[in-house]
Amino acid sequence: MSSAIYGVLWALFRTIGLVCFRYRVVGAVPKTGGFIVAANHASYLDIPFLGCGIKRRAWYLGRSDLFSVPGGKAICQWLGWIPLRTGRLGRDAFGKAVSLVKAG
Repeated sequence: MSSAIYGVLWALFRTIGLVCFRYRVVGAVPKTGGFIVAANHASYLDIPFLGCGIKRRAWYLGRSDLFSVPGGKAICQWLGWIPLRTGRLGRDAFGKAVSLVKAG
């Protein structure tokens, strides 16, 4: 996804999150280097709001079945989702995630 689209979506969801939900970030996110955020979420809206709490580009491991929904693959790729097959060891997904963390 282009950084312009990501930036617009990030600003939109961050504004909605701050105004409507009063969410807050607890803890420090490193300014450089790779890191992993593991979150338990209750709805699909938690995913973009989680990313908007981070002031850096974020990538997400997402269920691969969301990629089969019409238009879902393009949206998921725009948002930086890495498809992860549930119920199986996703070596490709974890390999991509590890390389992104190493790249910072």
